[in-house]
Amino acid sequence: MREAREQGKRLSEVVEATWPHLAKAARPINYLRKLLASPVDFGFALRAKAAEKARAEVVAAEKRSAEAFVRGAMGKIFVDAAGLRQYAVDDGGRTLAITDLAEGVVRRSVASWQVAFMQSVTQRTLRPVTARELAQLRDAATALRDREIAAKTGGVSLVPNQCASREPSRAWPLALPAPPALPTSPGAVTRVHEVRPGLGKHDQVRLLTSTAAEALAALRAMRKLPARSPV
Repeated sequence: MREAREQGKRLSEVVEATWPHLAKAARPINYLRKLLASPVDFGFALRAKAAEKARAEVVAAEKRSAEAFVRGAMGKIFVDAAGLRQYAVDDGGRTLAITDLAEGVVRRSVASWQVAFMQSVTQRTLRPVTARELAQLRDAATALRDREIAAKTGGVSLVPNQCASREPSRAWPLALPAPPALPTSPGAVTRVHEVRPGLGKHDQVRLLTSTAAEALAALRAMRKLPARSPV
């Protein structure tokens, strides 16, 4: 006792904290003196061990309560506060099925979900609903989903349905507008035919102006004139 006080320790705490090893020591008195001389805070070690034990007991008790709660929740349907997801205990209480009401996609939680589920129901984050309420919530969630898609796509629904065509998509050609026709006078058309007599009446008229047609005709006429002798 005196040696323990001199080292600033309590003998009872040292013995309790090290009893498994102290009981196996060949010379327990010598081993105890070494422990008293060590800088270890055996009181803190005992308090930490006691706190850990208390936490483990709380977790175990909470787990037992959650398992009992899950057994009582089997066969019931719960929804979240937003009314967008459905929660149901499945597989005899081993899994939690989470269903998106708008999409119908089911996800499953298989480990360490019981306590969180119990707390959510207790805190009213999840609430039980009847089959009629579930149907109404599903319709509302689907309508909300459709409005969001319509807002993003400009009113064109991208959600497949039973009436959607199963044929492969076709690349339809784009209908481009025809270029504007240039105004041509009857005289200009006639002069073009005179310059190009091979052009049929129903053929597409080349886009030549009257001035260009007259200039081309004058050049060809000059080539046909006989050359004058120098004076």
